[in-house]
Amino acid sequence: MRGVGGEGSSRDRKPRAVRKGIALAVACLLILAAFFVVRGGPPRSDEEQIRDLITTGKSAVEAHNLPTVMGLISKDYKDSFGFNRDRLRILLGQTFRDQADTTVNVSALQISVSRASATAAGATEATAQMTASISSRSRASGDLHSGDYPITLHLKKEPGYRFLVLPQEKWRVVSASGTGFGIDSSLFELF
Repeated sequence: MRGVGGEGSSRDRKPRAVRKGIALAVACLLILAAFFVVRGGPPRSDEEQIRDLITTGKSAVEAHNLPTVMGLISKDYKDSFGFNRDRLRILLGQTFRDQADTTVNVSALQISVSRASATAAGATEATAQMTASISSRSRASGDLHSGDYPITLHLKKEPGYRFLVLPQEKWRVVSASGTGFGIDSSLFELF
């Protein structure tokens, strides 16, 4: 019988203490795991972040995933050919509708990261130069178009969020240039 003569209460204390210890250990492990998930592991270099952006963009173009591609483009996007973010979205949307398959291979990638001023704590601007080999098949005719295009992306760090609530700066493309860009260029004829 519990609680009679004090015998049962000492036995109840041991399992209760063990349960509290286990619960405390599990809570500590969950807090530690949450910290690592939120923190995202060790800080990554700007070059690694830009390489990831290019890899994400390549995969998104191949999958014709317009929202992902546009998530990599700055709201301030403007290039020397007159394209802004809205015009680029329209062009890419038409391209993705008109093309059945798209393959992108990036080679000769060179990344240059700089600070906007001598007092800036972190890198704020970057340039990524590469050659993009693009091949695409037209939905209408089935024709395969391909070419190699030297491309230079101009990037800057902008405010962003991780998990929709944690502030984190993100690299975004603010301009693009190269022989593959322009209204009369064959790159846009591919799409």
